Amino acid sequence: MSINLMKTILLAVSVLLIASDYSDATKSRVENNLDKGQTLTLSCTYYAANKTKIVTVAGVLGSNQVKEFSLDPKVTPTINCTFKWEGASDHFFPIYSDLRDNPYCLTECTWSIKQDRPCRVDPNNSQITYYCDTWIIN
Repeated sequence: MSINLMKTILLAVSVLLIASDYSDATKSRVENNLDKGQTLTLSCTYYAANKTKIVTVAGVLGSNQVKEFSLDPKVTPTINCTFKWEGASDHFFPIYSDLRDNPYCLTECTWSIKQDRPCRVDPNNSQITYYCDTWIIN
């Protein structure tokens, strides 16, 4: 077998491995749908399967703005977030939990954040709600 053929085969295998890793990525999105155009402040922490903290991401979202996260559920099966807005105590909610959201969020998991509850919405039609949950108030 020639060296060029071996290089071509190795390159093809590498591309396939990278593509397969990328295909496992899931987008987790948070939409600010608070009443009266309130600003939403969030702080989210990614946790590995062994409960080790990976990274914390913070953001401030104006009305109808979106914060997007990318994760590999095999590596990061949980993203826990704290949400704040004017006149409310801190609210806690896991915006991605592999146990709850798989297989519903294979490529995308969008959460509509409202004062009364967080709701996971259909990734193909943001007007249809799949699942609403209750806040965990800190």
